[in-house]
Amino acid sequence: MGRPTGAAAHNANVNRAIRQEALRASLEAGGHIQHVLEICKELDNLTIEMDATAVQRKRAVIDTKMKIIGKYLPDTKSVELSNKDGESFKTDSKWVVEFVNADPQDK
Repeated sequence: MGRPTGAAAHNANVNRAIRQEALRASLEAGGHIQHVLEICKELDNLTIEMDATAVQRKRAVIDTKMKIIGKYLPDTKSVELSNKDGESFKTDSKWVVEFVNADPQDK
């Protein structure tokens, strides 16, 4: 079975975006992300004393919640471009990337 093209691909992308947004809302409502941030603040606060076991347990909770979040909301490390029909973006243009040193003191 091949990948959908045209309007079907566009509809599939729209449906995927809707599902991901619903999952984001669900995870936000569940407080998973907020809980991870609260634990990070506790670990960062040097005035709170914790033994090694407490730190290890908090890290385990963070790791577990991040795995749950990552399962339902994968990292967006790349951007998929598509045309107005939902098909893969294709170009024959050549791209030139120029690296510019932003610090004028460096030469």
